[in-house]
Amino acid sequence: MRWFLLRLVVGLVLGGGVLWLCAISSAAGPAAPAGYTLNDVYDFIDKNTKPAAGDQEVKPPRPEAGDGKTIEDIMALLKARLPYAGRACALPATGQTKCYDFKGRVINRGSADYPGQDGFYQAGCSSAGRFTDNGDGTVTDKCTGLMWQKETAPDRYTWQQALKYCENLTLAGHSDWRLPNVRELQSIVDYGRRNPSIDPVFGAVPLSYWSASSCVAEPQYAWRVLFFIGSVLVNDKTEGGYSVRAVRSGS
Repeated sequence: MRWFLLRLVVGLVLGGGVLWLCAISSAAGPAAPAGYTLNDVYDFIDKNTKPAAGDQEVKPPRPEAGDGKTIEDIMALLKARLPYAGRACALPATGQTKCYDFKGRVINRGSADYPGQDGFYQAGCSSAGRFTDNGDGTVTDKCTGLMWQKETAPDRYTWQQALKYCENLTLAGHSDWRLPNVRELQSIVDYGRRNPSIDPVFGAVPLSYWSASSCVAEPQYAWRVLFFIGSVLVNDKTEGGYSVRAVRSGS
Protein backbone atom coordinates (compact mmCIF):
# COMPACT_ATOMS: atom_id res chain seq x y z
CA MET A 1 0.00 0.00 0.00
CA ARG A 2 1.37 3.39 -0.98
CA TRP A 3 2.21 5.79 1.83
CA PHE A 4 0.79 9.26 1.57
CA LEU A 5 1.21 12.53 3.42
CA LEU A 6 -1.52 14.84 4.59
CA ARG A 7 -1.17 18.38 5.75
CA LEU A 8 -3.60 18.07 8.58
CA VAL A 9 -4.61 20.32 11.40
CA VAL A 10 -7.64 18.97 13.20
CA GLY A 11 -9.16 21.06 15.97
CA LEU A 12 -11.70 18.92 17.72
CA VAL A 13 -14.26 19.87 20.31
CA LEU A 14 -15.11 16.64 22.06
CA GLY A 15 -17.58 16.57 24.89
CA GLY A 16 -16.77 20.13 25.86
CA GLY A 17 -13.01 20.12 25.30
CA VAL A 18 -10.69 21.27 22.58
CA LEU A 19 -8.19 18.70 21.32
CA TRP A 20 -5.56 19.32 18.71
CA LEU A 21 -3.83 16.88 16.38
CA CYS A 22 -1.27 18.55 14.17
CA ALA A 23 0.33 16.45 11.48
CA ILE A 24 2.49 18.51 9.17
CA SER A 25 4.44 16.52 6.61
CA SER A 26 7.36 18.95 6.50
CA ALA A 27 7.81 19.35 10.27
CA ALA A 28 8.71 15.88 11.52
CA GLY A 29 11.97 15.97 13.46
CA PRO A 30 14.65 13.27 13.63
CA ALA A 31 13.44 12.13 17.06
CA ALA A 32 9.80 11.91 16.01
CA PRO A 33 7.97 8.57 15.98
CA ALA A 34 7.25 6.73 12.74
CA GLY A 35 3.97 8.54 12.08
CA TYR A 36 0.23 8.36 12.66
CA THR A 37 -2.04 5.90 10.89
CA LEU A 38 -5.68 6.54 10.13
CA ASN A 39 -6.41 4.19 13.02
CA ASP A 40 -4.44 6.53 15.29
CA VAL A 41 -6.50 9.51 14.12
CA TYR A 42 -9.75 7.59 14.55
CA ASP A 43 -8.82 6.47 18.06
CA PHE A 44 -7.72 10.00 18.92
CA ILE A 45 -11.19 11.31 18.06
CA ASP A 46 -13.11 8.37 19.50
CA LYS A 47 -11.26 7.80 22.75
CA ASN A 48 -9.89 11.26 23.52
CA THR A 49 -6.37 9.84 23.80
CA LYS A 50 -3.28 11.93 23.30
CA PRO A 51 -1.23 10.90 20.23
CA ALA A 52 2.53 10.59 20.20
CA ALA A 53 4.46 13.83 20.56
CA GLY A 54 5.69 15.68 17.51
CA ASP A 55 4.25 16.57 14.10
CA GLN A 56 3.84 13.39 12.12
CA GLU A 57 3.00 11.95 8.76
CA VAL A 58 -0.51 10.53 8.55
CA LYS A 59 -0.34 7.10 6.97
CA PRO A 60 -2.99 4.49 6.14
CA PRO A 61 -2.84 1.43 8.39
CA ARG A 62 -1.20 -1.67 6.95
CA PRO A 63 -3.65 -4.40 5.88
CA GLU A 64 -2.19 -6.76 8.46
CA ALA A 65 -2.93 -4.24 11.21
CA GLY A 66 -6.60 -5.30 11.14
CA ASP A 67 -9.73 -3.12 11.21
CA GLY A 68 -8.12 -0.42 9.08
CA LYS A 69 -10.03 2.87 9.30
CA THR A 70 -10.77 5.00 6.25
CA ILE A 71 -11.25 8.73 5.75
CA GLU A 72 -14.98 7.97 5.44
CA ASP A 73 -14.92 6.28 8.87
CA ILE A 74 -13.25 9.32 10.37
CA MET A 75 -15.73 11.76 8.80
CA ALA A 76 -18.67 9.68 10.02
CA LEU A 77 -17.24 9.67 13.54
CA LEU A 78 -16.70 13.44 13.44
CA LYS A 79 -20.32 13.99 12.44
CA ALA A 80 -21.49 11.76 15.28
CA ARG A 81 -19.26 13.36 17.91
CA LEU A 82 -19.65 16.94 16.70
CA PRO A 83 -23.36 17.50 15.97
CA TYR A 84 -22.71 21.08 14.83
CA ALA A 85 -19.67 20.26 12.69
CA GLY A 86 -19.66 21.86 9.27
CA ARG A 87 -20.88 25.24 10.52
CA ALA A 88 -18.34 28.01 10.35
CA CYS A 89 -18.13 29.18 13.94
CA ALA A 90 -21.57 28.10 15.14
CA LEU A 91 -23.43 30.49 17.42
CA PRO A 92 -26.28 29.47 19.71
CA ALA A 93 -29.83 30.49 18.91
CA THR A 94 -31.23 33.02 21.40
CA GLY A 95 -34.20 30.85 22.32
CA GLN A 96 -36.78 33.33 21.05
CA THR A 97 -39.64 31.71 19.13
CA LYS A 98 -42.22 34.52 19.12
CA CYS A 99 -42.50 37.80 17.21
CA TYR A 100 -43.85 41.10 18.53
CA ASP A 101 -45.13 44.44 17.33
CA PHE A 102 -44.05 47.86 18.63
CA LYS A 103 -46.44 47.59 21.58
CA GLY A 104 -45.04 44.24 22.64
CA ARG A 105 -48.01 42.24 21.42
CA VAL A 106 -47.34 38.75 20.05
CA ILE A 107 -47.95 38.68 16.30
CA ASN A 108 -47.79 36.14 13.50
CA ARG A 109 -44.20 35.19 12.78
CA GLY A 110 -44.80 35.73 9.08
CA SER A 111 -46.02 39.31 9.57
CA ALA A 112 -45.19 41.60 6.64
CA ASP A 113 -45.36 44.66 8.92
CA TYR A 114 -42.59 43.45 11.25
CA PRO A 115 -40.53 41.05 9.14
CA GLY A 116 -37.17 39.43 9.82
CA GLN A 117 -37.39 39.13 13.59
CA ASP A 118 -35.27 36.77 15.67
CA GLY A 119 -38.35 34.69 16.48
CA PHE A 120 -38.94 34.17 12.76
CA TYR A 121 -35.47 33.02 11.73
CA GLN A 122 -34.35 31.44 15.04
CA ALA A 123 -30.83 31.40 13.60
CA GLY A 124 -28.03 29.48 15.30
CA CYS A 125 -27.66 26.16 17.11
CA SER A 126 -31.10 24.99 18.12
CA SER A 127 -31.92 25.03 21.81
CA ALA A 128 -33.53 21.60 21.47
CA GLY A 129 -31.10 18.97 22.73
CA ARG A 130 -28.31 21.51 22.97
CA PHE A 131 -27.38 20.84 26.60
CA THR A 132 -26.43 17.51 28.16
CA ASP A 133 -26.69 16.96 31.91
CA ASN A 134 -23.66 14.79 32.61
CA GLY A 135 -25.06 13.61 35.93
CA ASP A 136 -21.95 14.69 37.84
CA GLY A 137 -22.72 18.33 38.56
CA THR A 138 -21.73 19.49 35.07
CA VAL A 139 -23.56 20.38 31.86
CA THR A 140 -22.05 20.16 28.37
CA ASP A 141 -23.05 22.63 25.66
CA LYS A 142 -22.93 20.74 22.35
CA CYS A 143 -23.03 24.01 20.41
CA THR A 144 -19.98 25.72 21.92
CA GLY A 145 -18.26 22.62 23.33
CA LEU A 146 -17.98 24.21 26.77
CA MET A 147 -18.58 22.33 30.01
CA TRP A 148 -20.41 24.28 32.71
CA GLN A 149 -20.87 23.97 36.44
CA LYS A 150 -24.53 22.96 36.67
CA GLU A 151 -25.40 24.64 39.94
CA THR A 152 -24.75 28.23 40.92
CA ALA A 153 -21.77 28.57 43.26
CA PRO A 154 -22.96 28.53 46.89
CA ASP A 155 -22.00 32.07 47.89
CA ARG A 156 -21.96 35.66 46.61
CA TYR A 157 -18.66 37.12 45.51
CA THR A 158 -16.62 40.15 44.57
CA TRP A 159 -14.90 39.86 41.20
CA GLN A 160 -11.58 38.81 42.74
CA GLN A 161 -13.31 36.21 44.89
CA ALA A 162 -15.14 34.89 41.83
CA LEU A 163 -11.87 34.45 39.95
CA LYS A 164 -10.28 32.59 42.86
CA TYR A 165 -13.32 30.40 43.45
CA CYS A 166 -13.27 29.11 39.87
CA GLU A 167 -9.49 28.68 39.73
CA ASN A 168 -9.58 26.61 42.92
CA LEU A 169 -12.67 24.56 42.04
CA THR A 170 -12.45 20.80 41.66
CA LEU A 171 -15.63 19.31 40.22
CA ALA A 172 -16.44 16.03 38.45
CA GLY A 173 -12.78 15.06 38.54
CA HIS A 174 -11.64 18.25 36.81
CA SER A 175 -9.54 21.03 38.29
CA ASP A 176 -9.16 23.30 35.24
CA TRP A 177 -12.26 25.40 35.88
CA ARG A 178 -12.24 29.14 35.31
CA LEU A 179 -14.55 32.15 35.42
CA PRO A 180 -16.19 32.47 31.97
CA ASN A 181 -15.53 35.49 29.80
CA VAL A 182 -18.51 37.68 29.00
CA ARG A 183 -19.20 36.13 25.59
CA GLU A 184 -19.14 32.63 27.05
CA LEU A 185 -21.46 33.63 29.87
CA GLN A 186 -23.92 35.36 27.57
CA SER A 187 -23.95 32.29 25.29
CA ILE A 188 -26.07 30.38 27.81
CA VAL A 189 -28.66 33.14 28.20
CA ASP A 190 -32.03 31.98 26.88
CA TYR A 191 -33.79 35.07 25.54
CA GLY A 192 -37.01 33.11 25.23
CA ARG A 193 -37.21 32.78 29.02
CA ARG A 194 -37.21 35.14 31.97
CA ASN A 195 -36.71 34.91 35.71
CA PRO A 196 -34.38 33.11 35.12
CA SER A 197 -33.40 33.50 31.47
CA ILE A 198 -31.55 30.19 31.12
CA ASP A 199 -32.28 26.61 30.11
CA PRO A 200 -33.84 24.72 33.06
CA VAL A 201 -31.08 22.08 32.86
CA PHE A 202 -29.05 24.58 34.91
CA GLY A 203 -29.58 25.41 38.54
CA ALA A 204 -29.89 29.18 38.23
CA VAL A 205 -31.09 32.19 40.12
CA PRO A 206 -32.32 35.35 38.37
CA LEU A 207 -29.33 37.36 39.56
CA SER A 208 -26.13 38.79 38.12
CA TYR A 209 -23.17 36.49 37.41
CA TRP A 210 -19.60 37.74 37.16
CA SER A 211 -17.57 37.27 33.99
CA ALA A 212 -13.77 37.28 33.78
CA SER A 213 -13.86 40.21 31.33
CA SER A 214 -12.88 43.69 32.45
CA CYS A 215 -14.43 46.81 30.97
CA VAL A 216 -11.65 48.36 28.90
CA ALA A 217 -13.15 51.86 29.13
CA GLU A 218 -13.18 51.62 32.94
CA PRO A 219 -10.89 48.72 33.97
CA GLN A 220 -11.93 48.95 37.61
CA TYR A 221 -15.25 47.54 36.37
CA ALA A 222 -15.99 44.05 35.07
CA TRP A 223 -18.81 42.73 32.88
CA ARG A 224 -21.62 40.73 34.39
CA VAL A 225 -24.71 39.06 32.97
CA LEU A 226 -28.09 39.41 34.66
CA PHE A 227 -29.99 36.15 34.29
CA PHE A 228 -33.32 37.77 35.10
CA ILE A 229 -33.80 39.04 31.54
CA GLY A 230 -30.36 38.47 30.00
CA SER A 231 -28.94 41.99 30.14
CA VAL A 232 -25.17 42.58 30.12
CA LEU A 233 -23.89 45.23 32.52
CA VAL A 234 -20.73 46.40 34.30
CA ASN A 235 -20.02 46.79 37.98
CA ASP A 236 -17.20 47.84 40.26
CA LYS A 237 -14.98 44.82 40.88
CA THR A 238 -15.05 45.39 44.63
CA GLU A 239 -18.82 45.02 44.85
CA GLY A 240 -19.97 41.78 46.42
CA GLY A 241 -23.29 40.04 46.15
CA TYR A 242 -22.90 38.58 42.66
CA SER A 243 -23.19 34.95 41.59
CA VAL A 244 -20.73 32.63 39.87
CA ARG A 245 -20.90 29.71 37.47
CA ALA A 246 -17.59 28.13 36.44
CA VAL A 247 -16.73 26.87 32.96
CA ARG A 248 -14.03 24.75 31.40
CA SER A 249 -12.88 23.97 27.87
CA GLY A 250 -11.95 20.34 28.41
CA SER A 251 -14.01 17.21 27.93
